[in-house]
Amino acid sequence: MNLGEDDKRPAENCSMREHGWLSVLGAVAVACGWTASAAQLRPVVPEDLAARAEMVVVAKVDAIETVREGTKGMVTHVELDVRDVWKGAVTNRLVLTQPGGTLGTRKVVVTGDAVYRRGEEVVVFAVRNKAGEWLTLELGQGRFQVERPGSGTPWVHGVFFGGDPAGPVARPSNRLPLTLEAFEARVKGGVR
Repeated sequence: MNLGEDDKRPAENCSMREHGWLSVLGAVAVACGWTASAAQLRPVVPEDLAARAEMVVVAKVDAIETVREGTKGMVTHVELDVRDVWKGAVTNRLVLTQPGGTLGTRKVVVTGDAVYRRGEEVVVFAVRNKAGEWLTLELGQGRFQVERPGSGTPWVHGVFFGGDPAGPVARPSNRLPLTLEAFEARVKGGVR
């Protein structure tokens, strides 16, 4: 059926035969095990993250290990080599626990959660759960990547805040360049 300017029926009046491909696609997706997901995160400003965090550290990701833990299923432990503590007890190691991960060919992903890579430098806002394990606060919003250009000033970027100093001139205010030094001042100013 070809809809011209004179023939614009509301979608609810279209026949199943005309849109049956959606049903077929849905059936194929279910049969093949395809998944779709979405996450809606409310941006949390760094000052609020700092106020709610029990610990804020600048660290290098030293090791990442996914294990199966009883009723929890798959969890990933992210071991951090702490370089600086902006809030909380002074320590040189911090292990974060995250749900999901990859074991062999099985992968469990928590949409919106922080993604860590071995060797990267990060600023992490962390809290403890009831079991005493450290978690990244507000999923991926509690992780900021630190970039250290060869001769330039270190800067940070996260899910909603910070940006590349070499990025576009016109951008939202939350994506303006954010130096590590300025970020530290914002975080320590937000600590209550």
